[in-house]
Amino acid sequence: MELTFTRYEMARIIGARALQIAMDAPLLLKLSEDELKKVEELKKKGIAERQAARQARSSTKGLIMIYPISKNSKPIKESGVRCALYNDSNDPLAKDLIGIAISFPKSNQYQPVEAYLTGTLAWRPVE
Repeated sequence: MELTFTRYEMARIIGARALQIAMDAPLLLKLSEDELKKVEELKKKGIAERQAARQARSSTKGLIMIYPISKNSKPIKESGVRCALYNDSNDPLAKDLIGIAISFPKSNQYQPVEAYLTGTLAWRPVE
């Protein structure tokens, strides 16, 4: 029997998982025994577990990440890469967000890039 969910049920599942991750629940990555050993080696070198897991994961595997972003999120250091989401996180229009990232696996076959797009969509209230 195949489970199917409505878009509302999926939104609720994703939201619940995002909340768990925001509260430091463990990430659910499928890593091989060799990758797990590499994670432990990296942790012994002082690398945080989450970063070690990302470094140990094989580049031949794709990955989709869904993660919460607090409306109060601000960069730890002024790196110039990140900025605060809102100038005033207490503004009634400031909202917590769900981030999505896709990591495509490394390919040994050349594929021409048709387009590469990054960016954000401005949040707006539902009318």
